[in-house]
Amino acid sequence: MFTVRLAKETDEVIGWGDQDGELDGTFCSMMNGTVIYRHPVDTREWLAGSTTEQFVQAANAWNAYAERVAGLVELRQREVVAQLRDSLNQIGVLPEGPQTLWSVLYEQAEQGLL
Repeated sequence: MFTVRLAKETDEVIGWGDQDGELDGTFCSMMNGTVIYRHPVDTREWLAGSTTEQFVQAANAWNAYAERVAGLVELRQREVVAQLRDSLNQIGVLPEGPQTLWSVLYEQAEQGLL
């Protein structure tokens, strides 16, 4: 399961993707205040937050989802995915238009892949 490890001290790198205990990409704070995700084998930069605060809220919502969904039966998983959608919408990271990191992760969760 993909989760987010947040950095204890704020620097350019403010977090890392964690895929089953292995670091899997970096979350970077940009000069304009946005946060992007860079995966080591993907040349794209994925928007992970319009601000650091928005990113941290989305990361915490995702990590809470990952904790809650583990080991649940499919029907119960759908309820947790719906809660994730509501949280990410409230935070503002599931926009209409260009995909963000959170919209891609949510889509995969909705399809039962994460």
